[in-house]
Amino acid sequence: MTMRGRARLALATVIATGLLGCETTCRKAGQQFKYWTGQSTYLATVYPNRIDLTVSQDIGWFKTLDECRTSCLRHLNTIGKPYPEVGDYECGLNCDSSSEMPSMWICQETLH
Repeated sequence: MTMRGRARLALATVIATGLLGCETTCRKAGQQFKYWTGQSTYLATVYPNRIDLTVSQDIGWFKTLDECRTSCLRHLNTIGKPYPEVGDYECGLNCDSSSEMPSMWICQETLH
């Protein structure tokens, strides 16, 4: 298992359920994201330093994995932390906030 995988596993429990079937706006850590009704959605998360995965930024929700990846790579380049030299990213499928730890997202799967 990669360091990124171990860090994500330590931070979240993977579940096999999707988002609630309603259109809603979600607030987490002072950020506001909208996710789409009844469709798979991907939460884009970037890590400015691929060595320190405790520092991350959720940059938005996307309808496709390709949109999520493109946005992550663009964001890392914009902040001067290009992938894979410095920064890292992941796209979480159908994430929802944890009731036990509201500041944490729980996703069906995390993809790169």
